[in-house]
Amino acid sequence: MKSDRIDEIGFMIGEKTYLSHAIQLVESIQRNGGFLKSSRIVIMIPLHADFEVEIPCTEQRTFSIPPEMERIPFVDKMFAASAFESACKGSYLWMDVDSIVLKEPISILIHNKIGIKAVDKRNIGILQENPLDLIWKELYNYYMLSEKNQHALSTTISREMIHPYFNVGFVCVLEKRGLFQRTCEGILDLIYEDTIKNILDESPVYQVFFHQAVFTCALLKLYSEQERSILPIHINFPLHFYKEMRGEISLLDLQSVRYDSYFETQERDELILNHLSVEPDSLNMKWYY
Repeated sequence: MKSDRIDEIGFMIGEKTYLSHAIQLVESIQRNGGFLKSSRIVIMIPLHADFEVEIPCTEQRTFSIPPEMERIPFVDKMFAASAFESACKGSYLWMDVDSIVLKEPISILIHNKIGIKAVDKRNIGILQENPLDLIWKELYNYYMLSEKNQHALSTTISREMIHPYFNVGFVCVLEKRGLFQRTCEGILDLIYEDTIKNILDESPVYQVFFHQAVFTCALLKLYSEQERSILPIHINFPLHFYKEMRGEISLLDLQSVRYDSYFETQERDELILNHLSVEPDSLNMKWYY
């Protein structure tokens, strides 16, 4: 199975401070996206948002999230993705708002059901030679996964071999199976389970990355290894880690980037600045959880 188009592109604006990021992303798709230029662009905003979005050639939809989960890091993004996904009729691409398309991303035209990225660094991932820790075991049990049936993958930047752990900032789905819906169901069912709640209460790192661990396990449940494609490094490249990869990868080879904290420093590459349609300082990331 190969798609020569992506029907819809979705991303979330969680707060009005991210309007500049959204403007930049949309402009980069329209200028550099190639086949993505024909995709419907959908911006997901919270149901009770105190801001309006007026970006040409986009559609706005709302999503809701249980009030008690609003300040849990990045859970809102999963509920936004689920609402976006539920309305999609064909193929779709879910992106982080802090993304820029630099050239036509031909690498996402895959012969498979879904294209995803491995995580950049291990964080709460587990090294291949080690058994799963308690929180991962809880997730595997919930989704009825077998640890023996999973194969290790390499992190993008730190290049460590770990148990499967995927980045949720760029997800290309050619066959819809309710991935983000299953992710949200898992979060709702598990986040207040005693074992997991205790770990999250004690570990800020697990709080930040819990949503991505749940996403990973939902993906492992819904798509076999043969149905998944790991997208190459020049798709959704983590620009904030570029200093660690200088000499190994050229900015000229990148098709899309995710910049995170990149613009919070003054070490900004001219090639990236030339792609901007907004002021670089407006692309700083604001933590609102």
